[in-house]
Amino acid sequence: MQQIQTVHGGVHKGPWYLIARFYRSSTWPSRTINTITLGDTCHIFAEDTSVQSKVTFEAVKRAALAEDPLAPVPTRPPHYRNTYLTLSPPSSLSIFFQQLGGLWSNKINAAQPDIEIQGGVYAIGDDIIIRVGKVSQRGELKGVVIEAELVPMATFDGDEPLFLRDLIFVMMPNNADVKLASLNEEQWSEVLSAINDTGGPTSTISLPGAEEKQKDGIFTYKGEEGLPGPNDWTGADRDKRSAFLLLRLFVTETAQRG
Repeated sequence: MQQIQTVHGGVHKGPWYLIARFYRSSTWPSRTINTITLGDTCHIFAEDTSVQSKVTFEAVKRAALAEDPLAPVPTRPPHYRNTYLTLSPPSSLSIFFQQLGGLWSNKINAAQPDIEIQGGVYAIGDDIIIRVGKVSQRGELKGVVIEAELVPMATFDGDEPLFLRDLIFVMMPNNADVKLASLNEEQWSEVLSAINDTGGPTSTISLPGAEEKQKDGIFTYKGEEGLPGPNDWTGADRDKRSAFLLLRLFVTETAQRG
């Protein structure tokens, strides 16, 4: 973090803190809920393996209508395999599980998150925002996560700009085990098409009655977007994309590490 200021001229803009928790149903059907809390919003990505994905349902519907245009349209399920929603305040997550029903298990005590990031937000000039923080897994320090954002870039359709990747590598120790993750517009559109989004990218669900060591690896996340638009890299829309990539990275790393 000090290197961002002394070497790259970064200006500290504020703290960066988030936590992630992973839940799995103890009864059939197999369901998983992965959450990541940023500020006063809890982002939830749920998977129910007993139902079709949105992509599969749409494909089956198109095939049925192509074979017989007069055939009854398949009934849309109450929800698809993958669902995204947000909760505010994050403390209402316990009420959400009560309303959801069923038995849910977490690998660790609920008082301790599965993943915790503590760090800061830095601006390099007017064009680059760097978020960097130490990653703790179940209370044990695991490495560092970096999020790099290029502010002027509206969108990119191909690979990510190489200079952002190079910038991240420069910030890392020479022997770092670096993992990169990014999504271009086409890939992100595919993700959105598979998610049963509850009410749009800026909607939240507020539940009533809620009260407010040694590193053995390095987690590195990188994403970059740009000029704000109606549904672009700003506010809840940006947080949604960031939360998805971070969760995907954390779940993959946790599975690989056992």
